[in-house]
Amino acid sequence: MPGIAVDSACGTGRHSAALTAYGYQTIGVDQSAEILEVARQVARDRIPSRTAGTTASTR
Repeated sequence: MPGIAVDSACGTGRHSAALTAYGYQTIGVDQSAEILEVARQVARDRIPSRTAGTTASTR
């Protein structure tokens, strides 16, 4: 049974999206606020029904 995965230095969210597709609740963290916006869009495009849209910047 999947749980929660934290993707540190998530970049564009490719791994977070893949983990979400397998049923994990994912949390993406990255230093760049701009790249996190890309990750949010990737998440919405790949898994719209399971995306909460929550990511965090380290800045």
